[in-house]
Amino acid sequence: MSAGADIDLRGTTFPDRLFHSVLDALRDQSAGGLPRIGTARFEAAVFEGTAWFEEATFTGSALFTSATFRDDAWFEVAVFEDTASFENVAFEKYAGFQDAVFESTARFTSATVDGKAGFMKAAFEGAAELTSATFNDIALFEEAVFRDSVRFERATFKSTASFAAAVFERDALFGAAAFQGHTWFDEATLKGAPVTAAAFEGYPGFEAPAFRFDAHL
Repeated sequence: MSAGADIDLRGTTFPDRLFHSVLDALRDQSAGGLPRIGTARFEAAVFEGTAWFEEATFTGSALFTSATFRDDAWFEVAVFEDTASFENVAFEKYAGFQDAVFESTARFTSATVDGKAGFMKAAFEGAAELTSATFNDIALFEEAVFRDSVRFERATFKSTASFAAAVFERDALFGAAAFQGHTWFDEATLKGAPVTAAAFEGYPGFEAPAFRFDAHL
């Protein structure tokens, strides 16, 4: 195993020592020791300690479907060059994707985040699918950029959700999404179809938005 290698670790349980030994083997010394991974298959894996994928580059598909992160999951500044799948993933603590770049489709369908979700300044170059995702704590998408369509249909936000200054360059679909805490879209921009049919239980903030929002209260 070396930098850029394809890995298949489906169903593996990772205590801290095993996780770090795998990640260390994938570090690219010519790129400052940052992890570089080809196709990564982590379906149904269990990460028992903090999962440090910060600044990692996935050159192939990154498949975490049905994985469980028992501690913080750090993907900040990570680059996903191919499909990234976090469908049905359980993030039991922090899910950090701040400044991450998704160059292809990003799937978080039916994912559950029990801790804070941080997607601030994340860039979604391909379609983003967060249908039926559940955010049990604060969900921050501030200054995120969605260059293709994004789907939050039937997603549940149980605490504060902020899309302040986010940019939606194509359709943003929130059909049947439930916002149970304060929700902020201040200075957000939507260039595609208007967002429709979301239900708000908390305060919806739309200070100076650059798009029409059809809020069904």
